Amino acid sequence: MNARIMFVIAILIGFAAGMPTTHGYQAPEKLVDKVRVSIDKGIQYLRDMEKGKGNWELDAESNIRKGGWTSLAMLSLLNCGVPPEDEMMKRGLEYLRGIPPAQTYTVGLQTMVYCLAKQPQDRDRIQRNVDWLKSAKLKDGWSYGERAFGSADNSNTQYALLGLHEAFVAGANVDRKILEEVRSYFIKTQVPKDGGWTYRGGGLTTMTMTTAGLSNLLITGADLEVGRQKLRDDGVAELCGIYEENKAVADALRWVGNNFPAKLTVERARAAFQHPYYGLYGIERVGRLTGNRFIGGHDWYRLGCEFFVETQKADGRWDGEGRQFDHWPVVATSFSLLFLSKGRTPVLMTKLAYNRGDDWNNKRSDCKNLVAFVSKELFKGQPMAWQIFDSRTKPAEQEDQVKELAAELLQSPVTYFNGHNRAPTG
Repeated sequence: MNARIMFVIAILIGFAAGMPTTHGYQAPEKLVDKVRVSIDKGIQYLRDMEKGKGNWELDAESNIRKGGWTSLAMLSLLNCGVPPEDEMMKRGLEYLRGIPPAQTYTVGLQTMVYCLAKQPQDRDRIQRNVDWLKSAKLKDGWSYGERAFGSADNSNTQYALLGLHEAFVAGANVDRKILEEVRSYFIKTQVPKDGGWTYRGGGLTTMTMTTAGLSNLLITGADLEVGRQKLRDDGVAELCGIYEENKAVADALRWVGNNFPAKLTVERARAAFQHPYYGLYGIERVGRLTGNRFIGGHDWYRLGCEFFVETQKADGRWDGEGRQFDHWPVVATSFSLLFLSKGRTPVLMTKLAYNRGDDWNNKRSDCKNLVAFVSKELFKGQPMAWQIFDSRTKPAEQEDQVKELAAELLQSPVTYFNGHNRAPTG
């Protein structure tokens, strides 16, 4: 960090007041407007498909995992700001309440819906689902259902963990031993030569399974961090900056960055992800969990928005080719809305990355936890976001470069940095 960047931060302090700005991932205004229209059209498409019956189980394929499509659609609608009090959402919640835990994908997604809807009557259902996931877990993760269904895979495991994480945040009793086992498994099974993951050991590293493995490490790491720190007599946190999964996370981020396309045409997206809508939701999770605005030097949210705006059909749906994920319009539309909806979340804080090494990030969850607290206590539960701004990749020697830096940082009202060592000013 040089003196000019410090000067930029000093200027920004004077502006750090009031409500958060619109999401820092947003692109130029014309694209922002197109994204708003796309979200509204996607919501309307899901409304049309619900047909007043409270579910999105449209055919025999969707009923194979009963409640799965409905849970995914409900999750995307809640993320887009459709309130639980909406009549369609009330019908959907009643439908889900009638489905007992039986399949991992559905249980994970259903749990996320209950947690996000925040209905008091669903608290016991959240804990019931957590208990089911505990009993259904295999040695190395989860398969499609109970233990008799076979060996674990990294796709089912990521959705089980997403459900457990939201339940943990909502106050459910989640066994720490499960989180420790899963974290150890993903550190152990990371492909050494490239830092990625495969579907179930062996085979080729893929983008979808690498974002899944990376998200799993980030989720288990964050949840296991709660209550872990102890203060020494001198007031210093004993384990500050020490994370078991640090190297694995860094290696996985490098792999994702190296393999993320600089331009998301349909052909490039299919080559990178196989299932672009499902795959880009994985990118969104990585971006959100890490706070990174850029992946591999690319503005992942802007690139994704351009792709989704271009590929949306006239009736508001998204779909693709193949037999899974993108082939089903309700599923593809739900994944697309989950990605796009993050642009509606205001950014409250920007965390500054500076200097070599990780001294700037000893407290990996500091901004995340503070923003969650402020969202709950000061803004009546309105969702808030945070992001990382890597000053190490931004030149600040010329006046126009300083102005560009200031404009970037002004996308949130608060810019924050810390570290154990003195921050250099020259």
